[in-house]
Amino acid sequence: AAYAGTVGAPAAVARARFGELLALRGDRGAGAWLRGLGDLVARVPVPDAAFDVDTPEDAARLAATPSRPT
Repeated sequence: AAYAGTVGAPAAVARARFGELLALRGDRGAGAWLRGLGDLVARVPVPDAAFDVDTPEDAARLAATPSRPT
């Protein structure tokens, strides 16, 4: 997913890379890992993915955000 000038989750990953993913630790490991790959096949614009929901406060902020037409 491409958003806010970067790439990150959600992402489709080849099975050959699963071991690398499983070795990641921390809340931001996959995004940094994805940005370090030189063989990204495609970037799909997903602007709403820039909004990270990890806490009840984040969920409340998302709920208070006006919906955009799809």
